[in-house]
Amino acid sequence: LLEKSATSLEQISQQWADDTHQRLTPESPIAVLRYREILATDDQEAQAVVTRYRFQVLPVRQPRPLAQRVFALGSDVRYRRFQSGQFGGPQMPLAPRPFELAPPQTTGVQPLYLHQRPLVGSEPTVGSESTPVWPWGLSGLRLSVQYSDRSQPALGLSNGPPTLWWQTPNYAVQYRSSNPALPGLPMAGLPVHYRPGAIKTLLPVLPNLPMPTAGIEAKGGWQPVLPGQLRYLLTGDRPGVMVVIRNQLLKQVLGTADPLLVSGSVPVQHRVPRPVPLPVNTLQDRALQPWASYFEPDRTVLATAAPADEAFLAENGDHPAQRLQLQMRSPIAGAISPSWSGQLEFLRTSSLGRWVIQLQLVDGLQTFTYPEYRDPDPSANGASPASPETISFDLDFDLPEVEAARLRDALARRAAGDTVSVVARVRPADNEDNFWQTLSFPLRVIDPEALPLPLRPTFIHFEDPEYNRQLATNAATAAATVLVQQGTGDSSQTVSYDVTLASDRQEYNPESILYFRYDWTNTVSALQGQLSIAHINAAGIVTNLNWPQDANETQQAASRKLSLKNGVLVPLSLVDLQAENRLILNQGDVLELKLLELEKVEEGKETVPVPLALPIVLSVVMVAAPVIPVPQAAYGLLRGIIQSAAPEAIAHPLSVQCVRFAWAPAATRIELISATDLRTGLVRRRAVFQWHDTTRPILSSEQHYGYAVQKITQTGSTHLPTLEQAL
Repeated sequence: LLEKSATSLEQISQQWADDTHQRLTPESPIAVLRYREILATDDQEAQAVVTRYRFQVLPVRQPRPLAQRVFALGSDVRYRRFQSGQFGGPQMPLAPRPFELAPPQTTGVQPLYLHQRPLVGSEPTVGSESTPVWPWGLSGLRLSVQYSDRSQPALGLSNGPPTLWWQTPNYAVQYRSSNPALPGLPMAGLPVHYRPGAIKTLLPVLPNLPMPTAGIEAKGGWQPVLPGQLRYLLTGDRPGVMVVIRNQLLKQVLGTADPLLVSGSVPVQHRVPRPVPLPVNTLQDRALQPWASYFEPDRTVLATAAPADEAFLAENGDHPAQRLQLQMRSPIAGAISPSWSGQLEFLRTSSLGRWVIQLQLVDGLQTFTYPEYRDPDPSANGASPASPETISFDLDFDLPEVEAARLRDALARRAAGDTVSVVARVRPADNEDNFWQTLSFPLRVIDPEALPLPLRPTFIHFEDPEYNRQLATNAATAAATVLVQQGTGDSSQTVSYDVTLASDRQEYNPESILYFRYDWTNTVSALQGQLSIAHINAAGIVTNLNWPQDANETQQAASRKLSLKNGVLVPLSLVDLQAENRLILNQGDVLELKLLELEKVEEGKETVPVPLALPIVLSVVMVAAPVIPVPQAAYGLLRGIIQSAAPEAIAHPLSVQCVRFAWAPAATRIELISATDLRTGLVRRRAVFQWHDTTRPILSSEQHYGYAVQKITQTGSTHLPTLEQAL
């Protein structure tokens, strides 16, 4: 009886707890029931009554949600009906002409894909003297538009306000969304029923279109003329995409408050043709593919097992182009040990001419100088100066014993893997214009006691001739006529000369290097100029500056004046100029170079100043935007395995992979290629790219690695390069 009573009591308690939970807290996810039991004991010494508690977790019934009426914020997109319109302005135009309102008629859309210039009529074969050759192909859309009936031109009133008719082709990429009803159509990754909101830049007619506000001061008769038809080319667009093209006519009346009148437009759809490949480098001045050197336009890359670099001087007047290529032979692969004595061996390849090489080893802030090397003059020994166009031989450089001891002490403090650079300053021996080019060769410290890894370095060297042409700038020049007294006594006479002060750019960044020189029409060796430099800030405050130390070879300390010989190129680091004068160059500041006076210098006599009637002033501006553009292309370094050196094996490698790819990469260095360009007005430059790659040795003796650089332009044009075996 007691057990049955207890069981029934527990059921009653659970039912009570469930009802209470549903009435008081139906949203609570948990319910706990507490029991309190009072028990009697038979122990005479203990308490007669004992209280005990226990807990029980009850199952919870989820309450039924109340039905709520919800209204949709918008109807189903499948059942929507869209409308579009064009905004023609807040006012109706006054007396518009029919062709100003009607949409221009697109009478033809022709895709063009040409590798070379097509022949016209009875022209001879392409490439003859009378027929020009395209150095590149053409890929684009040729559109024909008609504005008036029978293509008759429209004439405006000559006595009214000036009127401008703007012919505007508006085109954009046409996307396609997926359609379940037509699954076979291509799509552009858009979802079903895709319908974005209206964007001003995508409307057929832009509201409040910005137009030129400068009025035209008509002198005499002014009459607007609109051609009845127009043909134009769309080039450089995304290849392979579908574009929608709208041709419109805009009417703008100058000098009045009349709103801009925009005609109607009818959309035309067409697919952009694929880009043409980059042609082979047949002409150096119009080459598009990367090359290893100006003298090797057929090779896209110079790949060597040891550091290599090349100096290049462009043709200038009667002087042909020259180069000096140095490839390191020792130490092997540019690896040096802490006990290395500094001995260097190079394979020297150069064109016709003698060269001067100044070599230094740079280890952090320490430099170790090698003896200067100068090619011997063959005419001094009675030999004929004639020599082959390209000569190659080995060159050895040894440090003096004192410098070698210092080098060993410096390398002993270096850890394995640290780098040391060999810097070579080179110039032709016949040039006296102080124009040097700098070559660099990286060396790496190794641990001779450690087991070497099975890896081989490869050094990559290439240029982009198209990017080199993009780096050309106009020189900044200032000229004046100078009268110089020559002779003494009755034989003295006054001779006039044209003196020009020039720099390699018109605008500079605060961290740029400024190259400048001054020249006479005829070389006057006995006269040298005195130059000063000043800073003009945005407020117009002029501050005279000191030339930094070593701004010229003959200057050993900072000074306000710089002595400069005729025809000598001077590089001025603006970073050193700011550090010397504790100055910060900002955007809009002006640096003013001024040729103050001349000095007459004769051997064994004191320097005699020759004042100028007016100083020659050359001003350059500081800008924040980079003055060096980035490459407008991408480059991929291809590495392949070639079975043999046969042409068939090179054309069909066993495998090819892209080991490095970069859009608009920064060049390793950018340098001038002719000092006389400052006189001619167009300053040419070249950019050198030096990359690295690491490979494992191939077990087969018949196989070897080959390298090439592939270029891809912004329009998608590219080429299929040939792999070159690493030297």
